[in-house]
Amino acid sequence: MKILAIDTSGGTCSVALVNNKGIIGEYTVNNGLTHSVNLMPVIDNLLTSTNHKLNQIERIALSTGPGSFTGLRIGAACAKALAHSQNIGVIEVPTTDALAYNIMEEKSLIVPIMDARREQVYTAYYARDGSLQRISDYLVMDIHKVVAEASRIVSQKGLNRAIFLGDGVEVYGSFLGEHSIAPPTMMLQRAAGVGMLAVGSPPQKYSDVQIFYIRKPQAVRELDQIKIVPFSREHIDKVHAIELATFSDPWSKAGFIADIDNPLCTYLVALKQNEPIGYIGMWHVADEGHITNIAIAPKHRQEGNAIRLLNALEEIAKQKDIRGLTLEVRASNTMAKNLYQKLGFIQEGIRKNYYKKPQEDALILWKYISEGYK
Repeated sequence: MKILAIDTSGGTCSVALVNNKGIIGEYTVNNGLTHSVNLMPVIDNLLTSTNHKLNQIERIALSTGPGSFTGLRIGAACAKALAHSQNIGVIEVPTTDALAYNIMEEKSLIVPIMDARREQVYTAYYARDGSLQRISDYLVMDIHKVVAEASRIVSQKGLNRAIFLGDGVEVYGSFLGEHSIAPPTMMLQRAAGVGMLAVGSPPQKYSDVQIFYIRKPQAVRELDQIKIVPFSREHIDKVHAIELATFSDPWSKAGFIADIDNPLCTYLVALKQNEPIGYIGMWHVADEGHITNIAIAPKHRQEGNAIRLLNALEEIAKQKDIRGLTLEVRASNTMAKNLYQKLGFIQEGIRKNYYKKPQEDALILWKYISEGYK
């Protein structure tokens, strides 16, 4: 059984060809280039140097995470494509299992750590007693707690020492105290370990392969933290501060209060950890919605918050049978114009010298949200 193993979970791009007798060949590249650049040429070099053709591969073994979200997706896409082309199965191998496989020492605690940012690491605890055994769940954990737990396990189980390895060692090595670290040849991900762990394991259909993130990607976590809620008086001070930081001719607090109390107005606030980070307002005029203002706090711009607010407001407009949304934007505000165009707004006119401080034309944009309305 010949298995092509792939690991792109970290900074190294590693591929290996193995069978049930051992390693046939292995290529590991850590040259700073992206996996999208390295992966296919490295696979081609491996097959060429071991005198193999792709149609001789009987399984794909894939390091499925945790690790770099982008790297994992590149590896998974490649594995699925190759498996599809050859009509073969894929074997999933958790990345920390493969890292721990690098260490053959008995009676020691093996602790792979992969940098998860902000002093957190992906990890699990392992020990060898004849074979490699995982003795904990897969974790994302503060590095200080990881080290303390390693000390506790070594003492409790009477092990010789704890050995740390993985890219987290370079980042957090100063936190490891007297614990041991693996030598450079065993420190980082190797596809050979992925392949050898896959030997004897049942494959699955390539379309069923799942990346093992442990936690959601940052963009998704940030989206989960954002709440869109109706604008209320408790938000006035923070929203007005955003207004002052955004516009050269800002509204007064009194203007916001008047609109909050107006039944023909809809205002929404984006909250992150219950703090306002942006807002949007709309006046209802017959079956049209006039978007008065949209503003995002400077440090939360380019995070997708304006799109969230506009999408939420559009849903409310549909519920109120509003058939078109309109707004003005400075003629020179290219970033805002691109955003509105992306969301389906089109230019329908110009208001000459509409803006002050500095004086400038306004482009009149419309989005028709009811079919056939214009």
